[in-house]
Amino acid sequence: MENKKQDLRKEYKMDKVARLFKAVRRSFSLSLKLSPWLTLSLVVIGIVSYLLPILQAKILGDVVDKIFNFFKIGAGSLPVTLIILYSSVWALGRIVSRVRELFDKRWGLYMEEGLEVLVARKRAEIDLGRYEDPEFQNLLNRAFDRSIWPVINLAGSQEHNISNIAVLAVASWVAASLDPKIYLIVLLTLLPSFFSQLKYGARKWHIWAENSPRQRKYSHLRSHVQNRVGITQLKLLQAKDKIIGMIQEILGSFRRDQLKVDTGRFLAMTFSDIVVSVGFAYSFFLIVRDVYVGAIPVGQMVFLIGVLGQLIGALNSFLSSIAEQYELSMFASDIFEVLDTEPSVQRAKNPKKLNLKVSPRIEFHNVWFQYGGQDSWVLKNINLTLEPNVRLALVGENGAGKTTLVKLLTRVYDPTRGEIFINGINLKELDIDEWHSYLAILLQDYRNYEFLVWESIAMGRSDEKMSRERAELSAQLASADDFINLWPNKFNQQIGREFEGGIDPSKGQSQKLAIARTIYRDGFVIVFDEPTASVDAKSEEKIFEQMEETASGKTLILISHRFNTVSKVDRILVLHDGEIVEDGPHKRLVALGGHYASMWHSQAKAYQETEEDEEGNEKIA
Repeated sequence: MENKKQDLRKEYKMDKVARLFKAVRRSFSLSLKLSPWLTLSLVVIGIVSYLLPILQAKILGDVVDKIFNFFKIGAGSLPVTLIILYSSVWALGRIVSRVRELFDKRWGLYMEEGLEVLVARKRAEIDLGRYEDPEFQNLLNRAFDRSIWPVINLAGSQEHNISNIAVLAVASWVAASLDPKIYLIVLLTLLPSFFSQLKYGARKWHIWAENSPRQRKYSHLRSHVQNRVGITQLKLLQAKDKIIGMIQEILGSFRRDQLKVDTGRFLAMTFSDIVVSVGFAYSFFLIVRDVYVGAIPVGQMVFLIGVLGQLIGALNSFLSSIAEQYELSMFASDIFEVLDTEPSVQRAKNPKKLNLKVSPRIEFHNVWFQYGGQDSWVLKNINLTLEPNVRLALVGENGAGKTTLVKLLTRVYDPTRGEIFINGINLKELDIDEWHSYLAILLQDYRNYEFLVWESIAMGRSDEKMSRERAELSAQLASADDFINLWPNKFNQQIGREFEGGIDPSKGQSQKLAIARTIYRDGFVIVFDEPTASVDAKSEEKIFEQMEETASGKTLILISHRFNTVSKVDRILVLHDGEIVEDGPHKRLVALGGHYASMWHSQAKAYQETEEDEEGNEKIA
């Protein structure tokens, strides 16, 4: 058992080392890809800037020897050439430092821009199913807690590492050739510092890695005090103290964990610094002693001290950098893991094209679906054929599987069992981008774009040139033009109060803008999921009439709990507990006296016309 534990510990350590090297390689490759010229320039500049002090030490040593010989033998001239050379090298060092500072700033800008775009593109491509996985949410929280900077800092460290290695090679060769014993003393006394940083860098990462659920809860709590909606709700519910207290409790637990690590790190690094100081003092003593006994000239002493200073600095910087990179690699590896995340919905290797000119025939064959990690089925044995141009409604209780069925059609998910066919072709074999281009979907959860009004609507088909005329027509069909024309700048009105002159549409107005955007998309298959939930009854009737006009010659799928709208479609599917339990037009389903009839009569009773009682007051009949 003990041997097994040791083997596991050894395997874990090897895995961490492999993770470090992989992250280092990936980050530097990314740097070469995003900013090749600046990356290589910084490497060369770094080597030059690190080697110049060694050259300065050599020249200074020669100057000291010239002066010492002058006093010793009383002969020799002023070393003007060496003085000029020393000054020139010093000035060159300053210039190189300035150039390095400029290039480093530009390199950081290119890296930040390129990596932000890369991450944004990847996050937009990742499947919805991944985002609903708690483990993946933990990974996201760990990966982007520090934004993208761990990768940028790790990549930048490689340029310094290459420079340090060049200096180490030169300084080690010089120091070892002048006095191997002193070189070994310096090398050994730096090791405690390296191991201390390595140890506590890993512990610091583990605080964040092991508490991703705690981080996620903190992010959620913080969101309640970061926007107007959340703050308004806090005030109305008088929940401010409760939420802030929970935030403080989580931050306090992180603080305590971090302070414990920082204290240990401080003590370990202080001890390491004392060891380095003792090693340097002893080395300095040995050098001065050699001068006193005449073993080395004074100038060589100056040179050797300069080289040792560079050696200690470069070696300490290199070892510290590796330890720091070990910490950074933990965070960077999580970012790379996100970038390497494979979609759960795999694209076809040789996709087939539909080349649609009209709406397609859609078939569900024995489709079952369950979310990953769950035992219960969301959809069970769905067999369904939709002929082109049908107007279909999906109804049922919350959680019956209506929206999930639409998500399978759009291939947000793949069926756990069964197959979906479009014009006789398996949906998995289609070009997913082409299929999406034929769809116009408005789901329950949506966001409006805080652009100009017409631009926000035209985002419905952003892959084409945006048309203001088409956006205005779409707004009319969605009954959105009535309130848009009342706004100060009409279709040029900025959405979003955070922007200058911007306004916040009401919930009903936002829904009409979203409907307009869906109409603008002009798909062959149109899906509205609770499209008028926030719209008044009069507007709802008008919008549905416009929907019918817009969907002429196309397939319309409507999910709604408002049966006065549902009753007007060609066909109604009733879902219950993930199964299709009723299928047919409104009149037949009412006459059937089943699930649909029960829901219809219940809602009809609630929405009967108001009557006036004897005193003239309105009441619900």
